[in-house]
Amino acid sequence: MENYISENISYLVTRMRSSQDELGAIFDLKRGTINTYISKKAQPKIDTIQRICEYFDITIDAFINTSLEETKSGKFVKNDIATNVATNIDVVAKEIEIRDELIAFYKEKVESYEKEKNTLEIITRIENKLDTSLETNKTLFSEIEEYFELMKLKENLEKAKNIETHHKSKK
Repeated sequence: MENYISENISYLVTRMRSSQDELGAIFDLKRGTINTYISKKAQPKIDTIQRICEYFDITIDAFINTSLEETKSGKFVKNDIATNVATNIDVVAKEIEIRDELIAFYKEKVESYEKEKNTLEIITRIENKLDTSLETNKTLFSEIEEYFELMKLKENLEKAKNIETHHKSKK
């Protein structure tokens, strides 16, 4: 019984506008292996046929028993191959875009944390300086207080002298 496996693999390579290497890469097969299928020197294993059919959304029956090239009406091909490839490219592009957005988001977070860490270090240094300043200021304020008290005492002493002088002059 004749089958169309080799013709259909050749047709899929042509329809995808790719090389045998590219088709092989999709299904983890070497170019030589794809070439043996196309030249009818070998037949793919059933699991390889299943993966090809699943990838291109083709029934196994249509892939084996029907020429896909002759059924351009899409009778056996559920989805257009070019559409599948374009969809896959769109999905990969979207995944890359999402990845890039996540990288940017996490980069911004890291920068924010670094700025916050730097800010906290600066605040800690200022607090330490303030603590030192407060001790210095307390000492300074004490000295100023003592000075003002001394000044008041001198002023009061002067007043007392003036009062005493004033009383002596009245007498």
